[in-house]
Amino acid sequence: MGDGLDLGPLEAVVSDLEVYDATPFDETAARIADREMVFTNKNLLDAALLDAAPALRFIGLTATGTDNVDLAMARHRGIAVANIRAYCTASLVEHVFGVLLMLTHSLGRFNASVAAGEWQQAGGPFLLAHPVRELSAMILVSGFNVYPNEVENVVVEMEGVLEAAAIGLPDERSGEVVKIFAVRTSEDVTEEAVIAYCKDNLTGYKCPKSVEFRDDLPKTNVGKILRRKLREEVLAAE
Repeated sequence: MGDGLDLGPLEAVVSDLEVYDATPFDETAARIADREMVFTNKNLLDAALLDAAPALRFIGLTATGTDNVDLAMARHRGIAVANIRAYCTASLVEHVFGVLLMLTHSLGRFNASVAAGEWQQAGGPFLLAHPVRELSAMILVSGFNVYPNEVENVVVEMEGVLEAAAIGLPDERSGEVVKIFAVRTSEDVTEEAVIAYCKDNLTGYKCPKSVEFRDDLPKTNVGKILRRKLREEVLAAE
């Protein structure tokens, strides 16, 4: 159960509280046989076990699910069953964002690459072996996530396109739409051609609605394209 668990509030209302670190299934019947209240997490409490515990009146589940309790038998026996309220609300949110960042930033794969010596062998200060998708740059189109890197990678595959940056702009119907900024090396690359190419290689909602060509794109000192600056320029001009 963990050394830091405070049982004080429970002990204040249950005079003869007995605590077990774990209860094997074959020991459950004996431990609940004469109990009025049982608190558990994952232990299976089936119909036979409940029927063999005549004094039982309350089952408290220290989790959100109730599928480990035979609820039909509990109702038949008049046993109240309650799961925990607001279970791990804060820690669950933290876990979700931790996993989200791990996946979008490829942390697991980068960790494996570094452990395998790939960073040391990269020949420079950076290891760019895996995609990094910044949440701040994510575009939300009709409830669907669009990662700028994915759109940009498709656009730069076109012959005559040197660089590309994808941003999201407000839209009344879909929330946001994708706009592409591109540096081209050939005048043959047109807005229509870029959009058509994207439609052939991307899911519909990821395709840009407009394309703007520039001689260069704003970058940081290390060469990272400043999508936010491009977005701010467009919004300021509207």
